[in-house]
Amino acid sequence: VPAACPVDFSVLMPGQRTPTFIAQPAPLPCPREGVSWPSHDHGLHPV
Repeated sequence: VPAACPVDFSVLMPGQRTPTFIAQPAPLPCPREGVSWPSHDHGLHPV
């Protein structure tokens, strides 16, 4: 998990010519919540 996340970034949605600016990215799932999420881009759990 990177120490510093981008505060805002742009997402180009299909059908749009201009990117949409997202103020806050979706928070990462917290392991303390006890929710099982599929792992991706972490490299901690090899498939």
